[in-house]
Amino acid sequence: MWPALHGLAASQTLGGGQLADAYADVIVYSASPGACAAAIEVARHGRSVIIVGGWREDRVGGMMSGGLGATDLRNEAAIGGIGREIFDAINAHYFPGGGPYTYRFEPSVAQAAFEAKLAEHDIPVVWTRGIVSCVREGTAIRRIKTREGRTFACRILLASGYEGDEVAVAGIPYRIGREGVGEYGEPTAGVRRNFNGRHQFWGPEGVMNLSPFRVAGNAASGLLPGMSPAPGPIGSADEAVQAYNFRLCLSTNPDRRRPLMTSPPEGYDPARYELLGRYLAEMARLGIAYYPRVSVPTHFLLLESLPGGKLDGNARGPFSTDPFGLSWAYPDAGFRATGAIDFDLRESIWQQHRQHVEGLFWFAQSSGDSRVWPDLREEWRTYWLANDQFLQPGFGDPVGWPSQLYVREARRMVGDFVLTEQDITRPEWQETTYADRVIGLASYEADSHHVRRYAMPAPGTPSGHRAMNEGDFFFAVGGENRMVPIPYDVMLPPRRACTNMLATWAVSATHVATGLTRMEPTHMALGHAAGLAAVLALDGIRQHAVHDINVAELRAQLRAEGAALDDI
Repeated sequence: MWPALHGLAASQTLGGGQLADAYADVIVYSASPGACAAAIEVARHGRSVIIVGGWREDRVGGMMSGGLGATDLRNEAAIGGIGREIFDAINAHYFPGGGPYTYRFEPSVAQAAFEAKLAEHDIPVVWTRGIVSCVREGTAIRRIKTREGRTFACRILLASGYEGDEVAVAGIPYRIGREGVGEYGEPTAGVRRNFNGRHQFWGPEGVMNLSPFRVAGNAASGLLPGMSPAPGPIGSADEAVQAYNFRLCLSTNPDRRRPLMTSPPEGYDPARYELLGRYLAEMARLGIAYYPRVSVPTHFLLLESLPGGKLDGNARGPFSTDPFGLSWAYPDAGFRATGAIDFDLRESIWQQHRQHVEGLFWFAQSSGDSRVWPDLREEWRTYWLANDQFLQPGFGDPVGWPSQLYVREARRMVGDFVLTEQDITRPEWQETTYADRVIGLASYEADSHHVRRYAMPAPGTPSGHRAMNEGDFFFAVGGENRMVPIPYDVMLPPRRACTNMLATWAVSATHVATGLTRMEPTHMALGHAAGLAAVLALDGIRQHAVHDINVAELRAQLRAEGAALDDI
């Protein structure tokens, strides 16, 4: 039996006469940025709170402490409240006497900032192996249970995990994949065929004729690894999920990076990189007439400078650290089919993502494939993992490897209100219909990475097909000030399904709208608002449904606490 925390002795019972290992007024599931913000807010208002770490979590801060050091942000005025406090703490590390303000940081510095804030408020964090079920009374969640058999009782549950597991086990309706154009009238919804753009095999005559087959030009040889079935019609719905990857903390300084790999990484399959080899060969054939400068940062890795001589490495170009299609089974992991999350399947998918990225670096740096021309190979060899980050990895991961898979999108709750493309592209002169319910701001692009790579019919080409990437979009939202107001309602499950849970990550939004709301500063803003909403719902000995709190009071208090609510 775990020791009692905040109010429930180990010998006490809950509804149904069952024991709980720990109790708090509010249980926050996950240790993501939004989770930490929510827990801090609850504690500041004198309510008991426990952070229950989710599957594969062993440190606070989620992606911010897990590799995403270059903040996705367009207007810093969108950051306020607890999110601003976290960034202030990060800046105090780099500029203790004041000075420039940065939204770029090393993962370890972000982790320390979150740890300090939680310690300041004496917020307990309990690491678990993931949630498996919950006990409900009517529309209220009373307890959650984790894989190792621990139970945590609460009056309100805040769902902040990247996978949305708590939403699923609570029986709340959710969506995985893409809505069709007709469902909400979104122009960017559904299947997309991008014939140009930043992540396509683009050449002077359009998409390159790169054969998708194991033996180039021979369909009978079968498709290369990483190819997915062809999509449906343009604009149609599907259950495909945009690509995940790892945000790598890299260095080009030999004294600040780990030694390069000296042998192929576990699971290395040269066939997985054959298409990259063909792409390089075609680039070489076209030569400088079309490609005057081919380098790692221009075509293969999006590299953002971080303090401490480091770089945040992300996907760039048509073949990079994003293994398209590999993410599809990850979010649900068999839950709909069996009623249980297959954590072993999810772990396998996690490891395949790591193997893809390690294999990419091996192919480019050390494989000896002649299609990686010498100058490019030598440039690739200057980039590798920083030697002072992730020194104590959990779960058997390699030293230096990021602790968090970049789950860009997983389950999305389907509430009574759904945020859509029309909401995030509202003209500045047009007042939003939910202006009196805004509890935070988002400020980035609407951004989705590609969803799949497939063999697209291409009559007249040597193999009759070409390799095609599908699903990417990236477009400006928020008007001139680049800020989009987000209403309280995105965090609310349908009233008929649950009345004491708020979601800060798996929010009620379409795939297109999630392309904006998924950014970490927005997650912290929603966490701040969710924490305060939970406090307002816990009115003395009574408890309101989270749907029935006074949103005007919520907004007024958020403003008093420095949250950013006004997009002007």
